[in-house]
Amino acid sequence: MNTPLVVSTRMPVRTDGLRAPVIVAPMCPVSGPGLVVASCRAGLVGSFPLRNARTPWELASGMDEIHAGLAGLVHARWAASMIVQRDYARFEDELALVLRYRPPIVLTALGSPRRVVAAVRDYGGAVFAEVISVEQALKAAFAGADGLVLVRGGSEDPSPLAMIDEVRTFFSGPLAVGGGFVTGRDVRAAEVLGADLAYVGGRFGACAEAAVDSPVSGSVDSSVDGLVDGSAGVPGGIVRAADPDLASALTGLPLGWVAEGWPADGADRAPADEVAGQVVAEYHAAVAAESGV
Repeated sequence: MNTPLVVSTRMPVRTDGLRAPVIVAPMCPVSGPGLVVASCRAGLVGSFPLRNARTPWELASGMDEIHAGLAGLVHARWAASMIVQRDYARFEDELALVLRYRPPIVLTALGSPRRVVAAVRDYGGAVFAEVISVEQALKAAFAGADGLVLVRGGSEDPSPLAMIDEVRTFFSGPLAVGGGFVTGRDVRAAEVLGADLAYVGGRFGACAEAAVDSPVSGSVDSSVDGLVDGSAGVPGGIVRAADPDLASALTGLPLGWVAEGWPADGADRAPADEVAGQVVAEYHAAVAAESGV
């Protein structure tokens, strides 16, 4: 794709207060308010898909929990991931709660970000659109997205890393990538290739603060980015669950993507701040290695 147009945004890349340029990925169904708060308090961007809440009332309660948990925290940034497709039944309810609780970042999936850009900008928030192709990235940029998140929609879709160069020919705003990023070294590699932020998923899905009452409880094998990244339900790797059949039924994932893992009781799980510390240390070690420090 060749275009002479340069689409930029008014939104700077805000990394002040972050210990590393990491968004703890919005994972279905284990991301929730507890993981958001723990991630932000660990110096990363916490996020969760709004559809993880079973009802608007449960969602409002979760957002109350986030606000209370982040009270007094300077530079706290969290992201609400929402579906924006036209036939999504809860769109209006979720948008109303977004406008009430004002998450600093709104991640959009399965549709044009145009539906929420003006409303989110009115309260000072930023809209990052998840896209799975360069064509979608261009459309989202022209729709007014403040940032883009390049994710992989399926095995035949291009790698997010492979899209960065072309996207940068027309988009100069904040750019995140997701899918398969596990370590701080992975995050630094994405940054070197032109991204500003990266989703890290599965390691955090196995944290003590994950939604352990879910039948999908976390990734046993941190060599893949387990669980599901984003409201779009894009698989980042193999899901580990106590009950694979039930997890497949609830998430809509093919059973082949679900493997038996540990029980969802939260036992022997590292807290999010410990996992964040590992990722941050890996990231800074990679940065230091480049300069020979």
